[in-house]
Amino acid sequence: MKVLIPRNGHILIKRWTPEQTTSSGVIIQDDSASYNFGIVVAVHEHFKEEVYGFNIGDVVVVDSDSGTSVKWEGEVHLLVGTNDIIAVVGESE
Repeated sequence: MKVLIPRNGHILIKRWTPEQTTSSGVIIQDDSASYNFGIVVAVHEHFKEEVYGFNIGDVVVVDSDSGTSVKWEGEVHLLVGTNDIIAVVGESE
């Protein structure tokens, strides 16, 4: 099996668009946002949680102008630098 390992401070994310539902149940997707959501699918060993706070499966927010599109395993992914990640989506306590 081939793997894609990000280098030089990059993380591979799979684009993800959160759905927003109106009170009547209509699903709205905002594709015009100035940022992208993504799910981390690959992280270089040196950029895992103990250093930068990124783990495979994390949902992150990146600037819409950031990154390089890469088609991997039939799907379009985005290679982004760790400095281009605006936030990690998490649960509040």
